[in-house]
Amino acid sequence: MKVGEKIQRIRKERGYTADQLAEMLGISAVSLRKYEYGERTPKDPMIAEIARCLEVNPSSLKSD
Repeated sequence: MKVGEKIQRIRKERGYTADQLAEMLGISAVSLRKYEYGERTPKDPMIAEIARCLEVNPSSLKSD
């Protein structure tokens, strides 16, 4: 599973909309959707911040 797919799956499990998570991250919803759809790959600092917001280990968001 790719990084974006994992972000989207965990975000939905936590009950967040894309807009809510984007606001928590301080990025636009468009940027978050680009990560989720695999159009862009988040760099390690952003992965760490997404993981913090979703309350998961950053390594759990990395591609398989």
